[in-house]
Amino acid sequence: MSICHHSWRYMEIKFTVNYTDDEYLCAVREKVEQMPNIKVHTYIPFMMLVLVVWLLNYFVLLDSWWGMSLSLILALYAIPSLFGRYLTPYIGLFFARKKKLQETYNFSINSEKIYRYSQQGVIEILWSDIKSIDVTTKNYFFNLSNGSMLLPKSRFSNEQLQWLNEMILAYNK
Repeated sequence: MSICHHSWRYMEIKFTVNYTDDEYLCAVREKVEQMPNIKVHTYIPFMMLVLVVWLLNYFVLLDSWWGMSLSLILALYAIPSLFGRYLTPYIGLFFARKKKLQETYNFSINSEKIYRYSQQGVIEILWSDIKSIDVTTKNYFFNLSNGSMLLPKSRFSNEQLQWLNEMILAYNK
């Protein structure tokens, strides 16, 4: 990583990233945990399945064609909902290994723009073009209209993190 100073307000951060499997898994986990009502969508369908199957069994209706159909339909939604939260990072990693994790990304961040250079081409983003910024424990997610740009915090020095956090605060105002 290199850092160029002209003043505290103007800084340019340049670095190269080859995302590791662990960084990618961590990022996807953090992104999944940010989903609105994730716990509701994870546990409520499964609890409904257990309750319906228990009631159908209690009233000796589970063996009927509609009791089995209802149970199956609920199971087709509830079981992936329960395990999807935990499997999503691994499914994402499987697909990312084929392309994203094979590439080298060169970033340049200053007070006006964020540049990303890779084999896919150049992306130049003005801070004003960013839809939102999610700051998690280990990552920054710069959300654009067509996806998110991931920047692991571990790639920055303390001074760079402080400057970037100030830029994000200014962006959010």
